[in-house]
Amino acid sequence: MKKKVITVLCVLVVLGLILAGVLIYFTLRKKTVKQSEVDMSEFALPDGVSWEGSYIDRIDSLAVLTISRNGNEYSCSVGIPSEDMSYIDSYEFVATPASDGIGLSYEGGIHTQYLISGESGTNATQRYTDGTGALYYYNGAVLWIDDVNNAGSGYLFEKQEESPDELSGQP
Repeated sequence: MKKKVITVLCVLVVLGLILAGVLIYFTLRKKTVKQSEVDMSEFALPDGVSWEGSYIDRIDSLAVLTISRNGNEYSCSVGIPSEDMSYIDSYEFVATPASDGIGLSYEGGIHTQYLISGESGTNATQRYTDGTGALYYYNGAVLWIDDVNNAGSGYLFEKQEESPDELSGQP
């Protein structure tokens, strides 16, 4: 009997540790960055680094950010699929260098959600057209701050290197 009690207690302890680990993971995943708590000079784009390119989230590799430049403006697109791939949240915005010289800021961002269903195709629902926020370069990656619904929380986008074949257009 004593052996069964010890076994049950050990199982409960292991399950508790697993649950604690899961809770810590999700807490850290959704942790937000408050500008007032951070030295913003850490977010400056280093010399020789450009914003343009394709980025993939460091954590889950599903969320994608693309940035292209047109003069002093940057066209930005963020795609975030749901875990079960039943929908994709799409964010489109045009950003310009922030007034403080650190990062890119935007207004008029558009959030569209695409519901994916097998037989009927894709249904689009526009969630908002007045999004605001910013992009910052941090520790070799891009941090996205979305002011409307905090959609950028938990994502850190790492720039993808283009292979020589991609640059030349060869398969």
